[in-house]
Formats: sequence, C-alpha cells, structure tokens
Amino acid sequence: MKTVLKRFGETLDYTINWADRLATGETVSSAVWSVPPGITKEDESTTSTTSVIWLSGGTAGESYTITCTMTTSGGRILVDTFAVLLRGGSYGFCSLEDIEEFLQVTLSTTTQISSAIRAIDEATVAIQNYTHQEIEQTEDDEITLDCAGYSSKLFLPQLPVTEVSEVVEDDETLTEGSDEDYQLGQWGILHRVSANWAAGIQNITVTYTHGYATIPDDIVAVCTRAAARAYQAGLRAAEVEAVPGVSAESLGDHSVTYSAEGGGGVSEGVLGASASRMLLLSEKDVLNRYRYVMI
Repeated sequence: MKTVLKRFGETLDYTINWADRLATGETVSSAVWSVPPGITKEDESTTSTTSVIWLSGGTAGESYTITCTMTTSGGRILVDTFAVLLRGGSYGFCSLEDIEEFLQVTLSTTTQISSAIRAIDEATVAIQNYTHQEIEQTEDDEITLDCAGYSSKLFLPQLPVTEVSEVVEDDETLTEGSDEDYQLGQWGILHRVSANWAAGIQNITVTYTHGYATIPDDIVAVCTRAAARAYQAGLRAAEVEAVPGVSAESLGDHSVTYSAEGGGGVSEGVLGASASRMLLLSEKDVLNRYRYVMI
C-alpha cells in the first residue's frame, strides 16, 4: 500500500489515476471514498480517468488508510487504497523538523515519527520539571497561595507574568493601580500598595497570564538535543533487540560482545535506552536562567 505524507495543519488533495486500469472506452462513472475518524474529507471530484479527494486535520504521527471504490462506465468496480501519514508541527518545546535538522535525517515512517514525538514530549516534561516552570504561555491561570504576611511583596510562581486579571484576598476582590490595592512589578512580584499582604493559608487567589507565547530559542535547542538523544537511544535498543550491554556484533558465524554498563555518574549516558540521560549538565546551565527555586 502506498504511503503519502501530509504535514500537520495542511489541507491537501490526493489523486488516484485509474487510466491504466480502465478498459478500452471506459471512463470513471462514480467514486465513493472511505475516510477513517480523525482525518477530515473536505471535498472530492472526478474526471473521466481520475478521482480526487481533499483531506485536512489528523493527529501527527498517526497513519490513516483511505479507500476509494470506483465504478466505471462499463459497470466494473475498482478499489484503490493508500495511507496518509501525518507529520510535522510542534508537540512540546521543539518540532519534528528541529529533530531532523539536528540529526540530519528524514523521519518518514509511522514508527519513526511516533518515537520522535514521544522523545519530544519526554524532553519537554524534563525541562518543565527541572525549571519548575510551564514555560509555554497559559492564559488566565488561577492559583491560590499561602501568605506569611508582614510583607508587601507576593511572588507568583510561574514566569514571566504578562498580565494579572484578578486578585482576591480573604474573599475581597482587590483593585489594581498605583493608588489602589496592588501593582504588578518585575519578576512576577505583586506589590501591595501602602499595606502588607494578609497572613493566612490559601487566602489569596490570583488569576494571571504567564509564560512565553514563543518558546525561547535556547529552550528549543535544549529540547531538540535532549529529544534527539532519547530518539537515538531507542534506535540503539532496536538494533540489539533491546538487549543491554551489547558493545559489538559480527556477521560471520555471528558473535556478540557484551560489556559491563556504568551504574551512575557521567557513565549513565551509556546505559540502555531506559536510562539515557535526559538533561546534561551543560543543558541545565542553559535552563538555570529560567529555573524557579521554590522556598
């Protein structure tokens, strides 16, 4: 079965040319398309020798089988099937294209694409866990905080803060402004104007927008490198059929050489795929500027 590629977000046309299968004098009379859930048929058309379908949507990494049942002017019924493989788009803090450019490869099969997407997801979560930040923009996020009191400063945990839409202190909605109740300062600090924040447990609720509308380039780079390592670890595991410790293989009379694997420290990077180091120290150095140190 033929497989064709469609990038995430595209709406494309796919043509089946029946000319070589039509009997002399026959033409295309009608065509019925079978499209699975998850991908959308936008339009279709026929000519005397072709059937055309327009498709949109789909989930990146998934493959969709499309079937066309065509009836000829002579009453014969012909069937053709092809697969549409969805690729492209961003899934976390980097894209498939970033992985391809970094590794200088083309990801073209369902297995390759789904493995790369999983690696990107894992790298994205690792970055979020290390920085204690969501990074990507979240609008109108509501958070309820404890307050020790005796301070006019309240630190919001997700950065950067781009807008505060509501602040409620002890069930009272406050007003923003230099001559009002509070103001947003730098570094996600909410300043209480001419007063201290009230002490209490879960007594202050803030609704605010935070994060980056466009992921910073250095975070994209870290995610790309980490995801590429995880993807390559999977390839290495597949080559040795998931057997850990294989250091060399021979073809003649087939021999396999095993070596002891490191159990920690920097040697952790040579362990099996399940222990492939996600974030290197140099990458953590890059991420430190985004890291929120919780008190």
